[in-house]
Amino acid sequence: MTNERRQEAIVIALIASAIVHVALMFYFRPKVMAVVINDDGKVGRREAMRVSRSEAKPNPVQIYDLDDVEAKREAPIAESSIDSITISPVENVSDVVAEIKNPAPEILSESEAEPIVEDPTVFEANVIKLDDVVSGKIAAMPIDTPTIVEQGATIQSAPDSGAIKPEMPDFNPDTFFPPEIAFEEKVTDRFESAPETRSISEFVPSEEVYEEVDEKVVEAEKEAIRELMNVDDANDLWPMLNVSMTKQLFEGYIYYKVMISPKTSASTTNSAKNVLPVVPKDIVILIDASGSIGNDRLESCRIAGKKILRTCTNTDDRFNIVAFRDKYKYLSQKWMNCDKEGLDYADAWLNRLAAHGRTDVFATISSVLTLPRDPRRPLIAMVVTDGEANTGVSETAQILSQFTSLNDGMISVYMYGVKSSANKELIDVLTRGNRGESYIHQGTRWTAGKFIDSLSAKFRDPVLTDLRIVYSANVNAEAFPRRLKNLYRGETLTFVGRVKAGTPEIAFSLKGLNGDKTYESFIKIPVAVASVDPSIPNLWKEEQAVDSKLN
Repeated sequence: MTNERRQEAIVIALIASAIVHVALMFYFRPKVMAVVINDDGKVGRREAMRVSRSEAKPNPVQIYDLDDVEAKREAPIAESSIDSITISPVENVSDVVAEIKNPAPEILSESEAEPIVEDPTVFEANVIKLDDVVSGKIAAMPIDTPTIVEQGATIQSAPDSGAIKPEMPDFNPDTFFPPEIAFEEKVTDRFESAPETRSISEFVPSEEVYEEVDEKVVEAEKEAIRELMNVDDANDLWPMLNVSMTKQLFEGYIYYKVMISPKTSASTTNSAKNVLPVVPKDIVILIDASGSIGNDRLESCRIAGKKILRTCTNTDDRFNIVAFRDKYKYLSQKWMNCDKEGLDYADAWLNRLAAHGRTDVFATISSVLTLPRDPRRPLIAMVVTDGEANTGVSETAQILSQFTSLNDGMISVYMYGVKSSANKELIDVLTRGNRGESYIHQGTRWTAGKFIDSLSAKFRDPVLTDLRIVYSANVNAEAFPRRLKNLYRGETLTFVGRVKAGTPEIAFSLKGLNGDKTYESFIKIPVAVASVDPSIPNLWKEEQAVDSKLN
């Protein structure tokens, strides 16, 4: 009997004992209360209780209906002053690239390494100690609304309201995630337009899963992606994006956070050509079927697996499923289409899964590299596990460094921990180092798969993949994560960094793929116009710690 089963047996015994005691109490109570000892010392029975009817008394409190009080004046409208700065667009990316390769011999002196503001007291008010950030002493400091950066537009800093304005609310699965969707929901088509085709020399993706991980094949797939990326006629990416930045000065550095999201037809007045279309993707679901996960959790995950194949995929997507223990087994040796035939076959295969055996996490995660990667289609792996590696490469550090190095961002990895005792370090660090996210379930084992489809919804609609970021030569930035996540419709891409105090702007080139189309833009964000966020130094420290575990 496992420890979990033993604990349940004890709880059930305690509950049964309580029920018996309560039943006995109610059984003997009328017998005890009905027997009394009379004054003469003899045992007799208590006289039965008599009940008489009483007349209702009038209510001493009279309630009257009151009319609503009409407001006599309108609410006052707050007035605020707005400082604005105009940013000029970068006309020619090639000129900027030449500037990166041959930067002007401009060196900041110690006197120039001061914050670039007219009033020197502005940054002084924002200088803090990292210990205060961590301890929460400055939790009440106001945070300005992030400044939105538009090419060729006026940059405006929102007025300080004096209240904390966090970028996002605290994570609450009960309110954040969308409502349950029936399994019978039809697969929807979210593609705006099919991408144009472009030939890739000397590389044709395999039709079937490779028998084992072949580093030569993996390198050929990476080279095919690089070939698509390395073009001279990349499309302009800037009109497709919303970009904002926040900052904090600390100990001689400017810490910054950049937030990027794709424009949509609902959020911009621009024409449809400025909206990146959703591209077809390949998704593989890896389900832990080892003995440590248990049949109850596996059943919940099995139901969730069927659901996400119907709700988190688009018409032209392809899928596969892997069950893993000490060895792994694919649903199919080829990618399957998201049609009724493929989904019904997957349902029957999932129904036959049973929990037993040990877990080789490294071999399972690495198995995704045996799937053929089409460079025009992003490949996303959703791993459902308890994170307990008890055979094969079991050291967390080895799993993190070896897989991350081999994968090199080619496959986005999302992980879902099915119980609170899951290996959080493995799950969190592995996903953040491989273009993904993670979530760990805190509820019962019968609801272990409850939020799998909600995590999967985050990568439903990819619009820009295999992102690369290159900083200008005169911007000595330390930024994390080094491998950016893909850009998805409705999601925000975030990265943090730091530069020396006095750096006038954060300048970088951002490049990615939309199908076989390459997009690139050089982005400049003046430090002076970014709003203040005291939490950034702590975020940067956290991301740096994650990066150190991947090397």
